[in-house]
Amino acid sequence: MKTTIVSPKIYTYGSLVLGGILRDRGHAVTITRDLSPTGNVTLLSLFSTSQLLDPKIREFARQSPKIYVGGPVGLVPEIVLGELKVDGVVMGEGEDVVIDLIEQGPSEEIPGVAFLSDGEVVKTDPVPVSDLNHVMPHIPEDLRSQNVRGANVYIETHRGCLGGCTFCQVPRFFGRSIRSRSLENILAEVREMKPTDAASRSEEASSSATPARPRRITRRPWTSWTRRCSRTSSQASQSRYLERLSQSSPWTIRERRTSSIRITPAIIEP
Repeated sequence: MKTTIVSPKIYTYGSLVLGGILRDRGHAVTITRDLSPTGNVTLLSLFSTSQLLDPKIREFARQSPKIYVGGPVGLVPEIVLGELKVDGVVMGEGEDVVIDLIEQGPSEEIPGVAFLSDGEVVKTDPVPVSDLNHVMPHIPEDLRSQNVRGANVYIETHRGCLGGCTFCQVPRFFGRSIRSRSLENILAEVREMKPTDAASRSEEASSSATPARPRRITRRPWTSWTRRCSRTSSQASQSRYLERLSQSSPWTIRERRTSSIRITPAIIEP
C-alpha cells in the first residue's frame, strides 16, 4: 500500500517514526512537507490547532481520498473532526495504532482513535506505548535542509514530564510518568540520522577544514537591559530586548555548521 505522510512546513519527529514503522511493515512510504497526496492513504501530522484554520490545509484535507490526522492536535479530536474533512484522528501516541488504522480503517477496536459515525464523534481510550524502543525512522532526503531552532531534527530520548507548566501540552499528551528509550536504541538512531553519502562527507570535510571564527559579543549590563525592558510598553519591543539579552549570555554562543550545531565559548569584549 502506498502511504503518504504529510508534515506541513517542518518534518515532525513523530512523522519520521511512524514512517519507519510503516516502511518495515512493507508499505511504500513517502514523507513530505508539501500538501500533495501521492498514496492510497494520507497521514497528516499537525502540531497546532492554528493549522486547522489554514485554507491550504483545509483544502488539502477535502481533496484527499482517505486521510487521518495525528500529532498534538489529537488532544481535541472534536475540533479536528469539526474543522477538517478527515476519516479519523489519532488521539495519543501512534506507534501501536498506525498499522491497524491504515490497513483496517478506524473502529472501536482500535485504541486512541476518534472518528465520525452517523454524525456523532466516536472515541476510544488511548493506551500509552509500552516500549519506546522503535525501529529506525524513515528519513526524507531533504531533512538536512530543515532548520528547527538551529537543528535539522530533534531526537527523542524519553517521554513524560512532572512539570506543571500551564502552557505546555507534554504532560497531557505523554503523561506525567517518565518513560525512557534504551541508550543503544538512541545511539542507533543518531547513527542513522548522520549523513552517509559522498556529498555530505565532502561538505563535512570542507566545514571542518575551514572552521568559522566565533562571533564577538559586546558585553552589555544585564541590569541596564532589564530596566529598559521593564520600561517598554510594547510587548514586541520587550520580546526584542529579551532576545538580545539571551543572545548575549556570557556562557555560550551557537554557530551553524553543515547538518549540525556547534557550541563554542563566547568571546566577550570588555
